[in-house]
Amino acid sequence: MKNFILGIFCLSFFISCEQSKEKKDIIASFSPSYLDYNIPPKCGENNAYYNKDSEIVLIKEKEFNSIIDRLENLKPSQEKNDCSSDFSFFVGEDKYCSCIYDEHLISKNGQLYEIQDTLLFDLKSALTYYNSRTKEDLKYDPLIQKFGLPKNYKFQRSGEILTTYDEKGNEEVSILDFKFRLVTLSGSK
Repeated sequence: MKNFILGIFCLSFFISCEQSKEKKDIIASFSPSYLDYNIPPKCGENNAYYNKDSEIVLIKEKEFNSIIDRLENLKPSQEKNDCSSDFSFFVGEDKYCSCIYDEHLISKNGQLYEIQDTLLFDLKSALTYYNSRTKEDLKYDPLIQKFGLPKNYKFQRSGEILTTYDEKGNEEVSILDFKFRLVTLSGSK
C-alpha cells in the first residue's frame, strides 16, 4: 500500500513538472517609441532598461503555442555578421534579439538564426511592440509595409511628456522617463 501511494505521488509530481515545463512566457524588452539610432545597441545592452513592472499581454493559447513552436524550429544561419538589436525577449532561459537591419535574422543565445518575417511580425504584434509607435513612424517599417497594421494596433504614448519652449517661443516636446518597455506574453484558453 505504501508503495502504491508513493507511486501515485511520484506520478502526480512528474505530471505537474511536465505541465509546468510546457508553460512558457515570452518576456520582451524594447524601446517605448521609434528611435533613430546613431549607433544601434548590441543584443544585451537593453536589459538594464527594464521597467520594474511588466505589462501582461494574454493571447489565445493556440496562437501562443504556434509562436513558441516556430521559435523552437529556427534554422541556424550561415551569416556571421554582428546583430544590432532594439528588440529582445526571453523564452525560458533562451535569449533572442531581432536584428534591426537584417529582419530575416535573429540571435538566439548569441548564435544567428533565420527567422521568417511572418513569425517576427506575429511576435511583435502579440507583444504590442507596434502600439508605442505612431502610424507615421510605422509606415517605414518593412514588416508593416508587407503585412499592414496588426489587428490589435492602438497607439499608446509611453513616458511622460514635457513641453518646453526655445528662445524663439517655439514649442519643443520631450518624452521623459525613457525606459524600455517590459512586456510578458502568455497564452490563455
